[in-house]
Amino acid sequence: MPFAPTAKAQNLGTQVKLSWDASGSDNGRPISVVQISVDDGAWTNVGMSGSRTVGDGYKQTHSIKVRAQDSEGQWSPVASDSARTNDPPAEVLRTEKGASGSWPDCGSSSCARVRLTVSNFANPGSYHLACDDGGRWGGSQAQHVPANGSVDLNCYYGYPGNTVRVYIKELDRYATALVWY
Repeated sequence: MPFAPTAKAQNLGTQVKLSWDASGSDNGRPISVVQISVDDGAWTNVGMSGSRTVGDGYKQTHSIKVRAQDSEGQWSPVASDSARTNDPPAEVLRTEKGASGSWPDCGSSSCARVRLTVSNFANPGSYHLACDDGGRWGGSQAQHVPANGSVDLNCYYGYPGNTVRVYIKELDRYATALVWY
């Protein structure tokens, strides 16, 4: 009976590299067939060794099984391995100081629009964004929030030392707060 080939699965981030090698499987008889099964699919004839890259995203598990048959028709034990792709990057929603300005009821030098900055935002789209320092205001018009980037809200602030944060109405969710400066 042939020796088991080697099987290896390697995480490449959003893909998995599946490799096999049956060059050491002969046990006195030449190897005539090598087969792999990817993700428990059908057995496929392949060369003595090689690799395939599979997957197209985060949080995916991919596997390989490999077996070898010798010239007498005997199959080796099946070797297998699996790997999982990375988790998606952390989602960040942060309240920041946006464009400076002067408004009739905000004349201090710290007056500026409130800005929402996002990274890896899972739900880009149109939202009503409000300013919140214990009471909410603004947010009467929907604004587009990208997956990565910044949006200046239709509200402003000007009280250094106070904490303000962005509220996303449709998600009932707050961005990380900012101590105004």
